Amino acid sequence: MNGAGGVSMTDLLRLRAGAIAQVLVGEGPAFALVCLYVFIEYVRPQSIYPAIDVLPYAQVSILAALVARLASRERIDLDNPVTRLLAVFLVVLQFAWWDAWAPMFSGERVVTHVVWGIVFFLVVTTVTTRQRFFVFLFLYLLWNLKMSQHGFRSWAARGFGYDNWGVTGAPGWFQNSGELGIQMCIFLPLSLYFMAAVRPWCARWKWLLLAFLPLSAVATIIATNSRGAVVGAAAAFAWMALTSRRRVRIALLAIVITIVGYSVMPEQTLERFDAAGQDETSQNRLLRWQIGWEIMQEHPWLGIGPANWGPYYQTHYPPEEGLERYGLPHSIFVDAGAEYGFTGLTLFALMILYAFLNNRRTRRMARAMDDRMLVTLAGGMDAAMVGLLVSSSFVSVFFYPYFWVHIAFIVALNKVAAAAYARHEATAPAVAGAVTQALTTGGRTWRRA
Repeated sequence: MNGAGGVSMTDLLRLRAGAIAQVLVGEGPAFALVCLYVFIEYVRPQSIYPAIDVLPYAQVSILAALVARLASRERIDLDNPVTRLLAVFLVVLQFAWWDAWAPMFSGERVVTHVVWGIVFFLVVTTVTTRQRFFVFLFLYLLWNLKMSQHGFRSWAARGFGYDNWGVTGAPGWFQNSGELGIQMCIFLPLSLYFMAAVRPWCARWKWLLLAFLPLSAVATIIATNSRGAVVGAAAAFAWMALTSRRRVRIALLAIVITIVGYSVMPEQTLERFDAAGQDETSQNRLLRWQIGWEIMQEHPWLGIGPANWGPYYQTHYPPEEGLERYGLPHSIFVDAGAEYGFTGLTLFALMILYAFLNNRRTRRMARAMDDRMLVTLAGGMDAAMVGLLVSSSFVSVFFYPYFWVHIAFIVALNKVAAAAYARHEATAPAVAGAVTQALTTGGRTWRRA
């Protein structure tokens, strides 16, 4: 099937550079600018090379993408339960700001959430065809590869040994080792399912090169020394084994990776797992979760307000001897519930639920069309969501891009499948009629003969 500009999916699935470039530059400025924004936000080249840090590149690219999208004549379709829930959350966000314990701390956090809302809008309304989605996902994987290869090389440079803080990413959202580990828990299953999607068409040497994506993700997860990331990756593999029709292969792959990972994991990292629940880091988290639950009960409707955990905690809970003074909630769920109340936490849970339901619906439509690529990628989105949620259960990242960008991918994929399914259903009767007519005509001709 050819998309705008005549690029066939077969050429894209074969990973032909010319076809990928043609989609990137030939699908309009809005699509190209959205791809550019994700590159800037995830790779942060201006942080890696300070000499080029002369403009607010992320802000410029997203505003340019928004202007280009609004100026485009393409139809804007936002009809989806996740979209409606996100819109309601942004309204709740405003009320939580007005009702915050200390509103002066909330402004920047509110702006951040609004930006993710804009990113969601741009992805869902711009990445609207198979070709665009494939290229957008492929580039996203490349930007993640930039992080994972850096993690792999950093770990190799220290002799695959232990470092107290683990490997880190570029300055920005993924600089902390735990934050980098969460992104790798998204990247790992997505890269595996992407490999499965292109395997029937892709040249063997290209497919073998793609294998470095998940391998570097696993290595980086180990190198972060983040127990949460390791647990998140294990949860993603467990989900894959339980839900895949090739669960035996997935289970064997998971066993092999577990054995290899265990054999190369530094002894100090293994000791951290032995001390889980008893060491200082674990005690920090258990205490913060307990306090987060108390805050939710005391402020059930709208919480204490965006970005209010830090000042609220330091005011109401004196520093404990031997524990961190700033007292982060250390969980995406506690973060959401404490700062936005049960209202925000419920909306978050519903967005998660409908993300999985979107993927299930995508698979059903794709199977009806016999579209292996869409079926496979929807499964990858599920596994990545599991890795994201489990690994982020130990880190305060509710306002980070992980979840918001991922649900944008999921809704965009669902809309791509829905549009393709509508065309499929519209053409099916015509095709069936033509076949029937041909068979009938053939039968008459045979009888006359």
